[in-house]
Formats: sequence, structure tokens, C-alpha cells
Amino acid sequence: RQPGFTLQVLQEMLRRHAGTIEVILFGCNQDDPDFHKLLSEIRGAAEMPWRNAGVLTRAQLASLLNEVDIFTDFSSFQAMGLTAMEAMACGVAVVVPQEGGADSFARHKENAIITDTTSFETSVNHMEMLIFDETLRSKLQQQSIFDMTQFYPEKAAYKILEALFH
Repeated sequence: RQPGFTLQVLQEMLRRHAGTIEVILFGCNQDDPDFHKLLSEIRGAAEMPWRNAGVLTRAQLASLLNEVDIFTDFSSFQAMGLTAMEAMACGVAVVVPQEGGADSFARHKENAIITDTTSFETSVNHMEMLIFDETLRSKLQQQSIFDMTQFYPEKAAYKILEALFH
């Protein structure tokens, strides 16, 4: 769902902020042939100084999310956005796609940045906003922690039971 687009946006961030930001990728192993193919299709991507954390366990992902400031999802469509929710629960400022289910928990500039992932310029501008505007980033991080306490697995189960038995 747009891994090439994601890498291009992150590549632009690394170009603009060389030496001041770190980009950490996760979700596929470094030796994955599809990952290498993707890097070879994007000019200059293989030389970018990003770190690939690979496929992570739940505990490893939680540990990583507790160490970062911004989590981005530039998918063309995100069904539920569970990783973004987990990032928000860890106090991370997130960028999520406007298409899909993220709008069930994300509110633009209140607890997240909701972006148009069909627009490179808009996605880059939203990343720049979070990098430069420390006040906004901090506000989103704090609000995210509070808001994500409203989303717990039992709540969904209660709603299903209520719909079935009322």
C-alpha cells in the first residue's frame, strides 16, 4: 500500500534534515528480496542512512515506539491503523492517511496529523510541520496518550454484545 511513496517521503526528509533526524523502518527483514527491489526502484534509496529494525515482536515494537517522536503511515488506505494507535498510546505524534479507518480515532491537529497520501507535497509538508513545530508535536503526543485510553478491546466487545442483545 505505497511503500515506495513512503520511502520517497522519508528520503526527502533525510535530504532536508541530514544528520538531525533518524529514520527507522520496520516490518520486513534487511535481506528481504522485495525490500531490495523496492530500494533499487527509488533513485538513491539504497544509499540513504535509514535503519531497518526488521520484523519486530510486539514487545520490540512497543520498545521502539517508546523511543521515537514521530510515526508515519503513508499508506494509500489504512483499514484500521492499529500500529498508529499503538504509537499514539506510546505518546508518539503520528501521521496517518485520510483514506481508511484512521478517522475513527485520529483528529487532525488535535491528536494526529491526517494527510492526503496521494500528494507528495502535502505529505512532506505535514512531516515538516511535525519536525519544526515542537509545540504542536508535543500537544499531539500528550493528547494521543489520553485519547488512546478510550480504545480498549473490551469496548468493541461490549458494543457487539449491546447490538446483539438490545
